[in-house]
Amino acid sequence: MVEFGALPLFLCVMGLFSESLCFVTLEVEVGDNVTIWCRHELIVSGYIHWFKHTCGSAPLIIGCKQFFGSVPSQNCFFFNESERMVVSVQGENTSLTITAVNVSDTGLYYCSSTDLMRITFHETNYLRVKGSESRRQSESAGF
Repeated sequence: MVEFGALPLFLCVMGLFSESLCFVTLEVEVGDNVTIWCRHELIVSGYIHWFKHTCGSAPLIIGCKQFFGSVPSQNCFFFNESERMVVSVQGENTSLTITAVNVSDTGLYYCSSTDLMRITFHETNYLRVKGSESRRQSESAGF
């Protein structure tokens, strides 16, 4: 069952919605640090996942935290967190912090919350990393 909240994201991922309706664009320079925020719906317990999606590939899970309500969240037992990409949970919000971004970090980022009954996808952000490498790529591609 797809919940209504997940439907727009699903349609965006499938390319059936205009890109301008699907996400907020964040622009950063190569070497910057960036934090992307997302609101989750977990109350008691569950999992919070962060995904990265780039054109022509399947979504890649890049972060996971196990949520226990008022108890501090823990890393998921089945997932090793990257040193550059760190997931945090503060109340009803979760964040993904990426340090020393590079051009390969460009992509669509979103979070999901999973409890015993459902998986819900939340806010979507497009991260565009600007820098000398991305300018050269854009120029050679004709943009």
